[in-house]
Amino acid sequence: MNTKFKWAMLLFCLFSPFSFTKDLDYSPDSRLSVGVNIGTTMISSKSALDGGGSHSVNLDMAYNLAPKLSLYSSYTFINNVSTQNHKGKSDLHVIDMGLKYRYGLSPNLSIFTKVGGAYSYANNTNGYDVFRKDNVFLGLGAGISYRLNNAVTTRFGYNYYPDLKLFNEQYVGLNQFYWGLAYQFKGGNLFSE
Repeated sequence: MNTKFKWAMLLFCLFSPFSFTKDLDYSPDSRLSVGVNIGTTMISSKSALDGGGSHSVNLDMAYNLAPKLSLYSSYTFINNVSTQNHKGKSDLHVIDMGLKYRYGLSPNLSIFTKVGGAYSYANNTNGYDVFRKDNVFLGLGAGISYRLNNAVTTRFGYNYYPDLKLFNEQYVGLNQFYWGLAYQFKGGNLFSE
């Protein structure tokens, strides 16, 4: 992926004029949310394309910094990832952290984008090395969310992780499609009585 494009995405998320405007459904007492997602992950590159998908489970957390901007972190487990050009399969553990920007289309419907850094650990499961044991790379994402009530939101999203290094020094991208639910905590301090 082009380095200029990566920087442009990061700057857009950080300095967008919408990031710091007042949101109608924003409450300073609702800063923390947690979520769980399930999905499928596929590998893409110029030299290797896996036609099938691997199952993935994702746990995430977000802390609102401003009405439309939040700091997020997530853990994703991807089961039995493989490529056409390799005999091996790997379980991938991906941890990423970054900024998430949300734009409301209506009181209950919003779209979001996210950009951050990611780290993966590969557990090669059948004796063949597919991925390097650990990788550091960029994480990008986008999606749509719908608020079911004041605390629960459902969402569909797409995450893209470019530049994941294979054991043979080639690079591939991870494409993850997911559905999930998030819970927004109410109250300013989780530890108060």
